[in-house]
Amino acid sequence: MSHSVSPWGTRAVSVLGVLLVTAYVGLTAWAATRTPYDIWIALLVLPLLVLVSVPMLLKAGHRDPDPRFIRILMWAFVVKILATAARYGLAFWIYGGPSDAAAYHNEGTRLAIEYRAGNFSAELGRDFIGTGFIRALTGGLYAVTGPSMYLAFGVFALLAFWGTYFLYRAFRVAVPGGDARRYAFLVLFLPSMLYWPSSLGKEAFMILGIGLFAYGSAQLLSGYHRWPGPLVIGVLMTGVVRPHVTAALFVALGVAFLLRRRPTPATELTPLVYVASAVVLAVSGLAVVWQAASFLNIDGLSVSSLDSAIDDTAQRTDTGGSSFESTGVDGLADLPLAAFSVLFRPTIVEASNPQMLLAAAESALLMLLVVLAWRSLVQVPGRLRREPYLIMCLVYVLLFIFAFSNFSNFGMLTRQRVQVLPFVLVFLALRRPPPTYEAEAPDAAVENTRQGAST
Repeated sequence: MSHSVSPWGTRAVSVLGVLLVTAYVGLTAWAATRTPYDIWIALLVLPLLVLVSVPMLLKAGHRDPDPRFIRILMWAFVVKILATAARYGLAFWIYGGPSDAAAYHNEGTRLAIEYRAGNFSAELGRDFIGTGFIRALTGGLYAVTGPSMYLAFGVFALLAFWGTYFLYRAFRVAVPGGDARRYAFLVLFLPSMLYWPSSLGKEAFMILGIGLFAYGSAQLLSGYHRWPGPLVIGVLMTGVVRPHVTAALFVALGVAFLLRRRPTPATELTPLVYVASAVVLAVSGLAVVWQAASFLNIDGLSVSSLDSAIDDTAQRTDTGGSSFESTGVDGLADLPLAAFSVLFRPTIVEASNPQMLLAAAESALLMLLVVLAWRSLVQVPGRLRREPYLIMCLVYVLLFIFAFSNFSNFGMLTRQRVQVLPFVLVFLALRRPPPTYEAEAPDAAVENTRQGAST
């Protein structure tokens, strides 16, 4: 029996919608004359961003083979909005505002005045690569909209949300036999992925860059031709904020590209395309690594220079009430303990405040998922060359563990960890037994690319 909505029901919904929109417009008009600028401009612009995002979400959901993904994506968007509100409330109502977001807001407000006056060479106060770029980006946003912390939080959280979507698309493309729905739930709803990249700051921008890098890499490693756009944009976005992360991603991609199985069927141009792609990756990777070395003030790439940078990191992060004794990697024997420290601490017994307790609960959940996924994890070595995206994820995770094993502050570590969690989650969303590797491409655009390559 089919169920249809009565005309009266449809009319009631329409009337309710008109009333809500009218009430919101009235609230915004009232706020424009009774509240500070930063509040009413956010009331005006943020709903417009939501209205623009909804059709994009519907389109993204409908293109997915799983008909239930659209519902997952819409709920993830709603939860992301709530997480952004929680992020703002905790930073400014609980902790009183001394945060990176407040500093970016203040500098962005200053720079916006300069940019509106045509002075685009205004002093950033920091090097452009890293903090300086986020200051300049905030200033550019405020030059258009006017300064509003509420608006900036919403914009940056939206960037991060689309970054997690591209991470999901990367999984769809590169691991066609994986449990895509499980990965979607993990990468879209994991508390750390919801909370930390939901504010004005580096994490949100980095997640979008990492997502685009992952999507471009998945296309490249899977033999599709539309990889340059997302990959180049991802390199640029991550490179202007944290080039050391870009270097780790590039090294991981290079290793995966060299070890992957050659795409079939091969053509006369396949060797040329392979060599050209390898040369482009090698040259670009070298440039990225040297930029990362410059960013970290490493004099060359000698072992002593790397050790000095690592020791400096340990000293700079060993401050505050959430400091702990870090576990560095001096050899292969140190890797298991360092991996546990970077990926799964703090533990429940180490939590000393409610925020650390929540982080510890998430860590416990991840450890449980690892235990439950042991059957698929033991099969990973046999799948690496057939699914080279797994090589990239594994190498990047190992490099991240090495680079961040000397972090000795739980607050900094849990925030930085969002840059590696999406790649760890890939291994928790593998199916057992291994797939047949004859799955169709996950969307029409990729399928058209495959057909074009075979003609």
